[in-house]
Amino acid sequence: MDKTYPGDKEDSEILLRRKKIALYWLLGTIYTAFLGMQLGRIQAIADFNYNLHEVMFLPVNIAFFLVPVEFLIYMFFVIKCYIKNKKNI
Repeated sequence: MDKTYPGDKEDSEILLRRKKIALYWLLGTIYTAFLGMQLGRIQAIADFNYNLHEVMFLPVNIAFFLVPVEFLIYMFFVIKCYIKNKKNI
């Protein structure tokens, strides 16, 4: 006998939406860091203005601290969705 409650479907949709948002933030941070790293490696920018060259590496330095936290948040929602869907199966 499967017990389903009226709020279960809405709760799982909210969890899936939160998981998707966490994944988008994680991917956005990684892509921004990669783009900043590639732009920072351009020698013409370093020759033009060295401070601008250093600023290009700023997203990479920030990503070193943000990506592990964002990954843990994403994994939290993945596990929570898995547990929620396991109860419904």
